[in-house]
Amino acid sequence: MNQGFSPSSKGAIVGATCYAIYTKKLEWMPFDVVIIDEAAQLNIPLAVGAMAKTKKFILIGDHMQLPPIISEKQVDKDLSCSVLNCCIAMPPG
Repeated sequence: MNQGFSPSSKGAIVGATCYAIYTKKLEWMPFDVVIIDEAAQLNIPLAVGAMAKTKKFILIGDHMQLPPIISEKQVDKDLSCSVLNCCIAMPPG
């Protein structure tokens, strides 16, 4: 499904969801950097899925705004924590 992009291309900017980068349309594409906007709304498993496509990633968001949206039935507290909050809670170093 290569739509004009090749390894010799000078680059491309792709907008996608964390799920979409694993679809047939984008799974073949190498990513230099993944930028995750609204990282305060993204739970850790989804974020790790996107981050696994590259060695560099940028998280953007405001941890004082909306948290991840999860089902009321979800009992695993780790899934209710956003990737941004997890990073903020980590000690430096």
